[in-house]
Amino acid sequence: MTERFVRASITVAALVLISAAIAHAQRAVPALRGLAEVHLLIEALDKDSTACGITEPQVRSAFMYLVSGARFSVTADPLAVSPVFYINIITSRGEGICASMVETKVYSYQKVKLEYQEYERMSEVMLWSTQSVTFSNSNRHSDEIKSVVEDMTKKFVTVWNLSNK
Repeated sequence: MTERFVRASITVAALVLISAAIAHAQRAVPALRGLAEVHLLIEALDKDSTACGITEPQVRSAFMYLVSGARFSVTADPLAVSPVFYINIITSRGEGICASMVETKVYSYQKVKLEYQEYERMSEVMLWSTQSVTFSNSNRHSDEIKSVVEDMTKKFVTVWNLSNK
């Protein structure tokens, strides 16, 4: 095995442990109450992601498929003031195997005044997040990532629905 593959394997193992430690049950999130629109932002894919067959249109399609029936809208306007649904995929690949960490989060920028500071500052306010680590044969990895993005989006829609009853 190459040194790079060993490092990637150790990284994947650590990410699996971290994601298992932060897994939590689906429940209403007060910060999502009243949210009516999100802006989808997909982080630029790294070269290993594209080498494993992952494409931005595929990730966008996996997200949009699940939110098409949701009671909130998705805006394509990058200047929209709505909260951002962010998808980030980081991939390592070895001999015929691809491993990816997929992070999704919904955040908004708000003015925040910290207790120890005199002035308000614009800060990222996390409304919801989840992460997952997956690995598979390189020829199947893009389908695996599509499934993970769909599952994460489904989790968000479920939490949004619970929060907006």
